[in-house]
Amino acid sequence: MKPVGRGPLDLKMGVGNKAGTCETCGHKLEKCVGHFGHMRLCLPVFHIGFFKHMLNVLKCVCKRCGKVMMPEADKASALAKLKAVKLNYTARALHMKKLLK
Repeated sequence: MKPVGRGPLDLKMGVGNKAGTCETCGHKLEKCVGHFGHMRLCLPVFHIGFFKHMLNVLKCVCKRCGKVMMPEADKASALAKLKAVKLNYTARALHMKKLLK
């Protein structure tokens, strides 16, 4: 089976297996590092790994003006705590959960 031209596995963007050769540079998989390309899609595509985080951010932002929905006094202290170098990943995750509530 040969990949469809102008598709996500187009051979002009690089080789996907050891037996094939790149249609752009003519090299095999060992020498071809791949080539830049892009596709226009009909609908937006979201990375499933960031979907939950994106929804949490959208819940915290005003739909009318785009500002964070938090009193100004609390914003400064929350930002300072997040920027603290001493916090490890677990402490930051707990702080973020508190902020989302």
